[in-house]
Amino acid sequence: MKISLGSEMKIVFHNVGQGLFTSGNCGSFRYVYDCGTNGWQSLLYTRISEFTQSLGKTSAIDALIISHMHSDHTSGLDKLLSRVHVDTVYLPYLLPSERIVIGWQGKEFLDANPWFSDFLIDPANWLLSRGVNSVVFFRQSLPENQESDSRFDNDSGSDSGPKKGTNKSDLPGASLISQLEDDAKLMNSYLNYELSTPNPVHLYFKKHHNEISSPEFLMKFYNVCTDPKIIASLENDVKNMLSVPKIDQNALKVILKDSSLRYNLMKSYEKFWSDLNNTSLCSFLVSSSNEFCSSRIAQTEDSMNILLIRKLGIILTGDISLRRKKAFDKFADHYKGLLTSTKVFQVPHHGSKDNWNSRLLDEATDAMLWIVSASRQCNYGHPSNEIISSVVNRNRVFLWVDEDIHIICCTSFANKFYLSDCMVVIEK
Repeated sequence: MKISLGSEMKIVFHNVGQGLFTSGNCGSFRYVYDCGTNGWQSLLYTRISEFTQSLGKTSAIDALIISHMHSDHTSGLDKLLSRVHVDTVYLPYLLPSERIVIGWQGKEFLDANPWFSDFLIDPANWLLSRGVNSVVFFRQSLPENQESDSRFDNDSGSDSGPKKGTNKSDLPGASLISQLEDDAKLMNSYLNYELSTPNPVHLYFKKHHNEISSPEFLMKFYNVCTDPKIIASLENDVKNMLSVPKIDQNALKVILKDSSLRYNLMKSYEKFWSDLNNTSLCSFLVSSSNEFCSSRIAQTEDSMNILLIRKLGIILTGDISLRRKKAFDKFADHYKGLLTSTKVFQVPHHGSKDNWNSRLLDEATDAMLWIVSASRQCNYGHPSNEIISSVVNRNRVFLWVDEDIHIICCTSFANKFYLSDCMVVIEK
C-alpha cells in the first residue's frame, strides 16, 4: 500500500500479515516505523528486500522508529539492519523487568532468533553494534521510588547525552535530537540497571513531549508506560525467585535462558504482556511544504498509489490502547492542534476493538484513510467489524493491508469521497 501526500511526503504499508512494517519519507528525510510480523518471516524478509532495493545505492535511512518491543513489530530488525544503515533509532525505554515479559513469547521464536534475546537484554548496545549512529530512549514516567544514582543530578536540564569529551553537535542527527528535552532521571534509571554501558556514547534519554522539526518535516512523539505498581510487584517476585537484590541485565539473561522460570512468571503476569502494548511510541509526521498536487487513486497489478490534494500529516500508533477515556484524553491533548492535520491514521493494534475509541473520528476530522495491518488468518478478530463500521459510517475510507492484497471498505457518492477541502476520486 503506497500512499503519497503531495510530491514530497510518502508512506508505504508493507504487506506482512499480522504485524507492522511501514516506510516513508518527508522530503529527503527517510524513515521506517516498525519491522515485524507474527506470520511468515520469509514474507517479511521479501518485503525488507523490496524496501532495500527501493533505497537504491544509498541503502540508508535517517530514522528507525520502534513502537514497542513485541516481536510482531520487531522480528525483522536484524534483517533490516544487516541491509540498511540507520542514523537514529527512536524507541520507548523498558526496564529489564519489563523486557523479561517480552521474553515470554514462544521458545521456538527465541531459539530460532538468538539475536532477539540479545536485543532484549541490551537493546542500546545491540542497535549500536548493528551500525546505528545514535539511539534515543523515551519514557513518559518512571516507577515510584526508583533507585537513584548520585553520579547524576536529577534536574532535567542536566546533560543526559554522551559522556564528557563528546560534542553532541558532532554526532549524526544531533541537530534534530537536540530539539528534544533531556531526561536525566531516565538516564539514572538506565545506569542503575544496564550494567554493560556505564558511560553511554551516542545514547540519549529524552522527554517525549517535544517535537523535532526541520525545513522539510515535523515529527512529534507520544508514549505512556505500564503501571508502576505492577512493575514493582513483578520485580519483587523476580528478586525472590532468583535471590538477587535488583533486576538488571544479568537477571534478565538468566530468565530468558530458563523456560521454567519464564513459565512460572507468566502464570502470574500473563496480562502484563498485553499491557506492554501501551508503551507504543506514537509518531506524528507532517511535511513542512505547502505544495499542492492532483488528486486520484489508481490501482495497478501490484500496488495502489493514493494522491491527496495537499500534504498533511500521518499518525502511526503501534499497539497503543485509546479505549479508556483517560488514555484517549491524554493522547488527544498531546496532539492537540495536530490531529486535525492528519490525513492518514494507522488504527492501533491491528484493529483490535479493545484499543479503539470512536472519538478518534471526532478529533481527527480530516483523517480520510484509516489503515490496519493484520493477517487474514488472525485468530483475534483483527480488524474488528466495530471499527470498520465506525469508520465507513462516517464517510471515511478503511484500508486493510494483509499478506498480499488490500481490502477497501468505504461508502461513496458517485465514486467520490469528500473530506474538508480534500477530494479523492477512485478510478475504476
